[in-house]
Amino acid sequence: IAQFGQSMLETSAKNKELYARIIAEIDQLSSLITFTLARHKPDLVKVDEDLTTLLKDLVELFRAKIEMAGIKVTCTFPDKAPLVPVYPQLLRQALLNVVQNAVQAMPQGGELEISLIPHPSKVAITIKDTGCGMSPHVFRRAFEPFFTTKETGTGLGLAITKQIIEEVHEGKLRMKSRRGRGTTLSVELPLPSHRTYVPRPESMIESPKSLEAASKQGGRPQAASNA
Repeated sequence: IAQFGQSMLETSAKNKELYARIIAEIDQLSSLITFTLARHKPDLVKVDEDLTTLLKDLVELFRAKIEMAGIKVTCTFPDKAPLVPVYPQLLRQALLNVVQNAVQAMPQGGELEISLIPHPSKVAITIKDTGCGMSPHVFRRAFEPFFTTKETGTGLGLAITKQIIEEVHEGKLRMKSRRGRGTTLSVELPLPSHRTYVPRPESMIESPKSLEAASKQGGRPQAASNA
């Protein structure tokens, strides 16, 4: 709902203030609910998830904003990705927060790189932007609950992401940022000793018509670039 409202805000000047208020209230409510769920660890069930599909869906969710800002997106996924045991709704929210921050950091365009790399005992997700980056002061406080530099921000986005990744999924979250150079956020999630691999769907090779696909030889990860 919030993303729909955001697209309306950007395509119509009428009722702009009302749409902005609705979006801010929905975002705040959503953040508070997610923060509470992650903190109290409700009786959720882990599901073996294909993270390639999850990441692709997140890019599509922000497609309108990406195209409007003129952001170039490069997604690098392996030919075969392991299924990762996760809490789908919580992980999706955690990664959505990161992608949203990256897109918002590049209102005048830039480059967004998203990669998924399997390792023997973990999978690594990297989301890198060439946006405004953070000052040392903001960087030190970036994961503090309710700290924000945005006029309508809740200050819970990265705090929620950190909690979901490190406490709920027992993974690792790392971030690098430099003012004027952009931000890179890396997520590591543990893999079970016995795992299942899924081939990349054809839709990931023959990307949607708005994307341009480029393949590398030798079974290495392949990249799809979106203008």
